[in-house]
Amino acid sequence: MARLLRPPRSSLSGGPVQLRTKGRAPHHFVRADLADRGSRPRPGGAARLRPVQVRAQQAGPTSPFRSLRLSSPNGQEKTITFSRDAEGAPRYRRWKLRSTDESETGSNAGANLQLARYDDNGMFLDNPIPVSRSTGNVTLGPGLVARGGSASASSLSLNSTSLGGGVGVVAVGNAATVPTGTPTGGGVLTPGTRKWSRRGSAHSSRTRETRSLSR
Repeated sequence: MARLLRPPRSSLSGGPVQLRTKGRAPHHFVRADLADRGSRPRPGGAARLRPVQVRAQQAGPTSPFRSLRLSSPNGQEKTITFSRDAEGAPRYRRWKLRSTDESETGSNAGANLQLARYDDNGMFLDNPIPVSRSTGNVTLGPGLVARGGSASASSLSLNSTSLGGGVGVVAVGNAATVPTGTPTGGGVLTPGTRKWSRRGSAHSSRTRETRSLSR
């Protein structure tokens, strides 16, 4: 199926392997089977390969569709890393797009999607945009979640996990810290237990206006 252009330097090499294939109808593809860095050689010196595949594939000889598939068994992370270094040195990592190693247990649970960011030294910072496979919910920041409600409507929640059964609504949790100063160039709405409070400047004569809006 493929011919090695540059064989690995050793049986335990985790480096890149270059492959060349000839396309055969109805599929044209390049496939690489990768050895895990922690694998041990079998008797005879050959590395034990785990079933991890990277495949670039054309649906057919005349098809306009192309796909890149990264596959491994259930419970293993699948990652695309954006780096400044072709050899993958950890300090040059900047972003990772990954399917998590959370096991698929049914009802569309597990194998969620994350975008991870790294600092200038390649150290992990956080996952600013996780996506739940079971719900389709997208977390855009701490407590800020875009929630899929139906095929035609979504909801948005801020520091709240309850929508009260609503679809196409905005849910806001009670304020963690009530503002004590007056913001400029706009206003702040603060939800409370029984009322919403507004603090802000609308006109020069109302620079310290505070109102309560009944729910």
